[in-house]
Amino acid sequence: MADNGQRGAAGEGQGAASWLLPIAGTDLEFVVSRRGDALVLHLNKAGVLVYRTLLIDACKEMPADHLRAFSPFAQDTMIKIGDLADDLRRASAALREADG
Repeated sequence: MADNGQRGAAGEGQGAASWLLPIAGTDLEFVVSRRGDALVLHLNKAGVLVYRTLLIDACKEMPADHLRAFSPFAQDTMIKIGDLADDLRRASAALREADG
């Protein structure tokens, strides 16, 4: 791995790269990679993938006025890393609630 944390990403396409970002004092690391115009974020705990998200169109150009409008309204997402069964129960309950 290079000093800047950059490394090649298997399966992300020709010439793709990912960046490994260890979190000091923990067994956590982020792996950030690009898939076309999307940004892929992986969170590993003790080397095991525990969370993954895809930010669609994150790498597309965006006018400055759109970026300024985003700032106070940026989406916060809270995810609890833990028991998969508990996570699925909470997700199911949230979907039922959203469905009415």
